[in-house]
Amino acid sequence: MDRANHIHKRLSIVIDLLLKGSAFDVCQDLQLGKVFFIYEIYTDEDAFKKHLSSRHFKEFDIAIREWVERKSIRKLKRTFR
Repeated sequence: MDRANHIHKRLSIVIDLLLKGSAFDVCQDLQLGKVFFIYEIYTDEDAFKKHLSSRHFKEFDIAIREWVERKSIRKLKRTFR
């Protein structure tokens, strides 16, 4: 599979998750166009760990690896809905 098809397949996974109502968003910094912020909402710590060990996450992580300079994870608590 060539690189473009590989990336397209991974992005299709993300689109599918969005259509199913998964709670995540991708935001781009308006001043620093190369900076993106992604947030995801999980029901609990176990759901987050399950996501990190899932096949689709691992494949997507590999597909975007060369685009990413740095990642960091911050865990936050929702205060209201």
